[in-house]
Amino acid sequence: MKIYNKKPIAIFLMGTTASGKTELAIKLKKLLNCELISVDSAMVYRYMNIGTAKPKKIYHELIDIRYPYEIYSVWNFRNDALKAMKKISTSGKIPILVGGSMFYFNILLEGIAKIPVLKYKIEHYDKYYFLLLKKIFKKNKFIKKEINNNDIYRNKRFLEVYLNTNKFINFFWQKKNKENFPCEVIKFIVTHNNKDILYKNIFFRLNFMLESGLITEVEFLKNMKNMYLELPAMQSIGYRQVWEYIDGKYNFFILKEKLLAANRNLAKKQKLWLRKFNDAFWLDACNPKISDYFIYLLKSNISRYWIKKYNI
Repeated sequence: MKIYNKKPIAIFLMGTTASGKTELAIKLKKLLNCELISVDSAMVYRYMNIGTAKPKKIYHELIDIRYPYEIYSVWNFRNDALKAMKKISTSGKIPILVGGSMFYFNILLEGIAKIPVLKYKIEHYDKYYFLLLKKIFKKNKFIKKEINNNDIYRNKRFLEVYLNTNKFINFFWQKKNKENFPCEVIKFIVTHNNKDILYKNIFFRLNFMLESGLITEVEFLKNMKNMYLELPAMQSIGYRQVWEYIDGKYNFFILKEKLLAANRNLAKKQKLWLRKFNDAFWLDACNPKISDYFIYLLKSNISRYWIKKYNI
C-alpha cells in the first residue's frame, strides 16, 4: 500500500531482544535523512547502560531522560515520543522509532486511556493489599493475566484505580483517546527465522553484559539515594535478578540461569506482540543485505513526493 497523502512519514523498527534492530537503525541513520527515537522502557533511565545494551555512538531521542528512582509512565512516553516525532518531521527528516517495548509502540498508535484523578493513594503496599488485589480481580480474566507478583508499582495502580472509581482499569483502557496521529507509519520487524540463532545471540549477549560489569552497574544503582527494588526501573530484565543476587538470594550459576530464562521469555512475549502488527514488513536479521532490502521496501511503499522530499 503506497503512501500518497501529505502526512509526514514515520518508521517503526521493531524486533525481539538480541535481533539486531538497533544495529540496523544505526546503519539506516548513515544511509537515510533520519533521526532515531528509542522505544525502550529501560533506556529512558540514566546509569542503566550495560543491562539495556544502550547505544553509545549514535544519538537517540528518549534515552537518559530520567533518573532510575523516578517514575516514567506510558503517558509520559507517548507525549515525549509525539513531540520528538513532530520536531524531527518539521526539520524535514524521517523519525525512526526503534526498540523492543511493544506496548509502547501500540500505545503510540492506539492512544491512551484518560483515567480520573485518584484521590486515594496506597502509601505502603504489603501482602494484605496483594491478597485484596487477587480477590478483587479474581473474576476479571484480562487483569488477572496482567498481575505480576514482582511489579508492585503496576499492582498498586490497578488497585488504586478500582478503589477510587469502583471500575477495573481495563474499563478505561477500552476508552482510549485516539487523537490524530501526526505521521503515516510504515512498520518493519527484524527477527531471526531460526530460533536457535536468536537463543545463541541472547546467550552471548548475556555473557558479554556480565563480563562488561552488569553486577557493578547494579551495585552502583543499589547504592543510589531513593533506590529500592520495587521501582519500575528495577523491574527491567537483568536488574531485578542481579539485585537479588547481590542480596544473596542465589549464587552466580543460578543468576545466569535466571537471566537466560528471563531473556528467552521476553523474546517469546515480544514475538506474540509482533504478530499483532499485521501490516508490517518482516526482515530476516541474518540477511547480509538487510539495510538495502529495507530501503527497497521503503521506496516501494511511498510516493515519489516523499522519495524526493527525503532524498531516498
